[in-house]
Amino acid sequence: MNNLNYSEKNAFWIRFCRNGLYLFLIVKIVFIQPILEDVTQFIPVQFTGLSSVLFAPILLAEINIFFFIIPFLIVLLVGIIFRHTYYNSFIILWFSICLSRLTLQIINGSDLVLNLLLLCSIFMEVPPAYRKFSNLHVFETIAGAARILCQIQVVFIYFQSGYNKLLSEAWRSGDAIYSITHLTFFQNPNLPWELNETECLLLAWGVILFEIGFALLIWVKRLRLTLLVLGCIFHISIILFLGLLDFGLIMIIGYCVFLPIQRSKPLSVSLG
Repeated sequence: MNNLNYSEKNAFWIRFCRNGLYLFLIVKIVFIQPILEDVTQFIPVQFTGLSSVLFAPILLAEINIFFFIIPFLIVLLVGIIFRHTYYNSFIILWFSICLSRLTLQIINGSDLVLNLLLLCSIFMEVPPAYRKFSNLHVFETIAGAARILCQIQVVFIYFQSGYNKLLSEAWRSGDAIYSITHLTFFQNPNLPWELNETECLLLAWGVILFEIGFALLIWVKRLRLTLLVLGCIFHISIILFLGLLDFGLIMIIGYCVFLPIQRSKPLSVSLG
C-alpha cells in the first residue's frame, strides 16, 4: 500500500493540477468580469462583524471591480510562474472563496469543487523552502495525507451523485435523460439529438454505473487509468452535448491527484 509516501512524480502531477486550477480561474475571471461589475453594483455583499475580515477582498471589489481582479490575477500568475509557497496558495484560495461569495447568486457545484481542490493543493506539495528542514518527513506526510484526502473527496462526489441517481425513480426509468435532452438552456444547438425510451434507459443506467463504479474501482491500480480515460470521455461528452464546461473541466483537472500510476503485476488496491 502506497500510504503517505511523497515523491517527485507525485509532486509533478500535483503542480500540474494546481496550475490547471489557476489557469481555469484566470479564464473564468476574464469571462465573468462584466457580470462582476453588475453584481457589485446591484447586489452588494452585506458585511457583519467578522465577515468584513474574512471577505475583505470583496471590499476592494465594491470600490472598483479591478481593485479585486488585478491583484487576483497577479497572485495567480505568480503561482503559475514561480515555485509553490503556502502563502501564495492560501491567498489564491482566499480570493477564490471571495469570488464565490461575490457571485453567490450564480455559482454552481463547480465552484465548490474548485475551492475544495484549491484547499487541498496548498498542502499536497512540499514547498522548496521547506525541503531543507530536518523534520522534512512531517511535511511529506502532510502532503501525502492531503493528496489522499483530495482523492477521497473526488471519489465522494461521484459516489454521492451515483447513489442519489440510483434512489431516483426518474433516473432508474430513464426519464431524467429524456428531460435533460429537452432542456433548451443546456443543450448544444449544434448537436441536435433525439433519444428513444430504450436509449434513455440505457444511458441513465450507464451514468449510474459509471459514477458508482468509479468511486469503488478507482482504488484498483490496474483499472485506474481506464477509469480516468472513461471519466474524461464522460465529462467531455457532457461539455459537448450540454455545454456544462466548468464542472467538467474541474473534475478532469482533479484527476491529476490519482497520477502517476505505478503498474504492478498482481491486482492491487492503493490509496496512493
